[in-house]
Amino acid sequence: MLIGRIIAAVWHALAVSLGTLARTAGRNAATARELDAAHRRDGAALGVLALGLVMVMGVWFEAAGPVGRGIATATRFAVGNGALLVPVVLLALAAHMLRQAPVPESRGRVVVGSTAVTLAVLGLFDLWAGSPDTTHAREHAGGIVGAVVGGPLSSGLSAAIAVPLLLIAGAFGILVFTATPISALVEYVGQLIRPGHGDIDEIDPYEQDVEPAMRRRRSARAVGDEKSVDPSGTTVEMPGLGDEQAVVPVPRPRRPRTPKIAEPELPPITAPVQLELNNGAGLYTLPSLKDLAQGGPHMEHTKANDEVIASLTQVFGEFDVDCAVT
Repeated sequence: MLIGRIIAAVWHALAVSLGTLARTAGRNAATARELDAAHRRDGAALGVLALGLVMVMGVWFEAAGPVGRGIATATRFAVGNGALLVPVVLLALAAHMLRQAPVPESRGRVVVGSTAVTLAVLGLFDLWAGSPDTTHAREHAGGIVGAVVGGPLSSGLSAAIAVPLLLIAGAFGILVFTATPISALVEYVGQLIRPGHGDIDEIDPYEQDVEPAMRRRRSARAVGDEKSVDPSGTTVEMPGLGDEQAVVPVPRPRRPRTPKIAEPELPPITAPVQLELNNGAGLYTLPSLKDLAQGGPHMEHTKANDEVIASLTQVFGEFDVDCAVT
């Protein structure tokens, strides 16, 4: 009886602990989705790195224990000898994810290119092994994927035609993966074959204009005594100068400045003066009141005036100014 109670108590405690852990994980699952995108990418990269290390120990050294051995067997069943390249691909992918920022617009290109290259390589592995039929033989060829790709090509066409087709598919995958069009590749190969082609020095149009002008100026000079004319028209003799020597320019004399004419001082104004109109029109006189239109009567109070008076009165009160607005 005592042993049964102990087992029941342990079972009950274990059930309570597992239930609490499950409920806690369920409540925190929503907050885990709010994790920063950079942290999620780093976590995925570290997971790929861990899987790559397991594949290295399981496929290359067969020292990853039963779990690693099972992963290696499943990988060989799928891709055959391509399992030897899987650890390298995983480690390179992890390093890329840790170092480079994500580029969503290039994911489709990378998926298409890598898929084409993978299928082409596994198909070539299967054709190289003679398209085996047994599972053990396929594990050392192209695996089940290579058999699906290379088997129909070798049986439907022939190995001699299947190999070039797979090579073309692999080359297309590399071009797509690296975003390199064929025209750019042809141009690059042409530059490698003809390294001197396209290296023509560009001629500066300014140098073309300057050089003939210098030649004309040099040809115009006489050997021996020369004369140089400055912009002001003065001729300066330069004895003993050759074609390759420069002519010393003579500075142009400056134009003398004209003094500013001071205006005569006007007499001070002591009383209002009626100014005369221009062109001798005589004195200006105000028009008669009968010629002006009659305006409306003045308003004693308006809303705008009241608001202005109230604002000014408030300002005067705040600054203790003894005055009033009427």
